[in-house]
Amino acid sequence: MLVRVFVLCLEAASALRAVRWVAPQHVCAPQSRRPHPSMCIPDEPMVYAIPDEPMVFALPDDPSGDAPPAPGDPELVWLRPEARDDEARSLGESIGRGDVVLRVPNVADSSELGELLQAGLDACDQNAAPKSKNRFSVSDPVAFGHDVVLRCEEILLRILDWIDDAEPSVYEALFKPSAEWASRQPLTAQGLPRTVSPSLSLDETCPSLRELYMAGELEWSEGEPAINVYTADGRFGAHKDHMALTVLIPLSSPADFTGGGTGFWAKGQGGIPGFEIIDENKGAAIPDGPPEKVLRPSLGTALVFGGDLVHAGMPVESGVRSVFVASFSTRTAASPEDRVHGLQFDPSASALRQY
Repeated sequence: MLVRVFVLCLEAASALRAVRWVAPQHVCAPQSRRPHPSMCIPDEPMVYAIPDEPMVFALPDDPSGDAPPAPGDPELVWLRPEARDDEARSLGESIGRGDVVLRVPNVADSSELGELLQAGLDACDQNAAPKSKNRFSVSDPVAFGHDVVLRCEEILLRILDWIDDAEPSVYEALFKPSAEWASRQPLTAQGLPRTVSPSLSLDETCPSLRELYMAGELEWSEGEPAINVYTADGRFGAHKDHMALTVLIPLSSPADFTGGGTGFWAKGQGGIPGFEIIDENKGAAIPDGPPEKVLRPSLGTALVFGGDLVHAGMPVESGVRSVFVASFSTRTAASPEDRVHGLQFDPSASALRQY
């Protein structure tokens, strides 16, 4: 009996030695693009690399066999109705100018959003001093586990794919490297124009939002992607995101809270002269007058808008309001190192840091 066990062990060891690791195929971007080492574009998302498998750990199949949600036709919420009649301007350009907000239904189902809501509430419980506004970076491993990171990536890629397929003018106007790229970007938080553009060769290797994401060629707003949790009196003051695009997905239903929602101020409205709002600290700007629109999307509906649009998390009167938010632009050589990690953990970030 012992001899047979020994033989079986030898056979198993021999089989393991015969297993050969094969590196995933990549398309490498030009090394001259920027001073730091070149990035390679994998064929799948970037969170966790596994040979011969997708670059994320696949979530278990839904036992119900239901297909993942498919985003539907958007509702266009125009903040400046006169801009709607400008046929010479693409939808991507209108988003960049802050003229319109997209309301995109069915980007996630209630079970997916419920998982993320519970994760946000659990992160609040871990925090020594939870507040009425709690904001946690999804990439923080102390706040969230791998399953939350993967779920956020799945939903984010779902809406990036929808934008690429349904509204390609968003990439063309706001992300595609070109001689006009800098002029189409929002001003910085200091009110200054962008002076460094991405390499024109990036359009050859990353001609879509999905490919920019997978190649690590996006710059993110500080601490994002993030999950925000608001309780009574919780709010996020009026500000601009200063990035090309923002995706905001409610994790709680409007029935779960009173007040709240996202308020939007139209260009030149509420005492804000055009786009010239200086906002070194998010939430510091206080417009005169109420917002033009306050949107409280139904569960599963995302808001998509440009980074030059003044908006605010309106005060919650009671209950719990939570959102997943990600603001991003095309990465350049001037992108700060702490803004290019996205859903990958930034070791320089402190655990459970609230942004």
